[in-house]
Amino acid sequence: MQGDVRQRLQAIVERIPAVDVHSHINYRRPAASDVDDIVFYHYIVSELITAGMPAAQLSQGSTPCERLQAAVPYMPRIANTSTYWTLQNMIHDLYGIDGPLDEAAWMSLCERVEAGSHQPDRAAYILKERSHIQRTFLTMRWDETWEGLNTDLFSPTVRVEALASHPWTEELLCTLEQRVRRVIRDASDVEQAMNQLVETWKAEGMVALAVAFQRERAWDWAALSRSRADAALRALRRGESLSSREADDLNVFAWRSLLGACSEQHIPVQVMLGIRRLSGGTHMPVTRPNILASLSTLFADFPKLRFDIILANPVQSHELAAYAKMHPNVSVAGYWWYALSPSVIRRMLRERIEMLPGVKIQGFFSDAYCVEWSYAKLLLVRRQITHVLADMVEEGYLEEEQAASLAEDLLDRNPRRLYLEALTGRGLA
Repeated sequence: MQGDVRQRLQAIVERIPAVDVHSHINYRRPAASDVDDIVFYHYIVSELITAGMPAAQLSQGSTPCERLQAAVPYMPRIANTSTYWTLQNMIHDLYGIDGPLDEAAWMSLCERVEAGSHQPDRAAYILKERSHIQRTFLTMRWDETWEGLNTDLFSPTVRVEALASHPWTEELLCTLEQRVRRVIRDASDVEQAMNQLVETWKAEGMVALAVAFQRERAWDWAALSRSRADAALRALRRGESLSSREADDLNVFAWRSLLGACSEQHIPVQVMLGIRRLSGGTHMPVTRPNILASLSTLFADFPKLRFDIILANPVQSHELAAYAKMHPNVSVAGYWWYALSPSVIRRMLRERIEMLPGVKIQGFFSDAYCVEWSYAKLLLVRRQITHVLADMVEEGYLEEEQAASLAEDLLDRNPRRLYLEALTGRGLA
């Protein structure tokens, strides 16, 4: 009987349409163009290198198939990881390679990826028919456009670290002025520019603003006087090096202006937490004890603005769930980066289900760079959703019908309510 529950739930979960609320897919080339896109996704690259593969063998000077051939001897060393599991299932399901992944199989993959790259509408086939992903959100730089975007498959989110968390430069100010076609002399001009950006992005189909905060020094996001923002802007226009306080003043003023505009336009905001950038470009999970407490200032100051928090560090998962429990405008999304493994997903998801109303949890995002990885990661996540919900049914915590409905909330209804219905102009209920 218990096995029957799992089988029934698995069949239901596998059929539910999904919304992928965060990816890095290039909309001009969404499907893999060569084996690099499949095998050398940065999740896999980091595991190969830490398992002993010399980084020089991954040089861009060689062909993708030559790099793969060099990586083959190291593949068994990472075959136990969840990232490899997703890769293996993707290769089996999307490229029809069965049996052991020996050198011949890997070389066959080179040919099959190349052949697949020439298939028309491959991205739509993988997303809609194989993955049942109805909409994928793409992260776009604040200063780029997305003309030609396939809106049947994709919706843009706009990353604003350059405005909200990186020190302003004369070059950024010049780019901003060109973008909004106005001279920016004082805080009022900054505020109007941020409003104009959000209005333009919304008109072009943006579904969310997104930002990652990675620095070590704590942020103070409390409202500040316009005179302080004016002073920092004057110093920047004079070509002076900004002090840490002046740089923060411009970031905070711009960030709060963006949030105010998003609140008015009913645009949700994604905030990504829990990653530290090390020298050499390595990113690692990190615990920042004060980050959520500092964000609570914004949760309170913008009560009609919806915040969706993405966390890479499961150590703070319970704390995040508590903030989402106590703030009507805060929800939680997915399992980012180092949290994307079965045991961590199950722990975080179960905790969230037990602590939060079911409407406040986004169950999936891929962080993928091509649609094949969207398929593979969703396969992994669907398995964990099934596992957690089946456990809760078997324990008597949930009825089977409740579990099935909750799965639909996690994968489809919640992200649609939060992001896609925002385009209709509906605010926070």
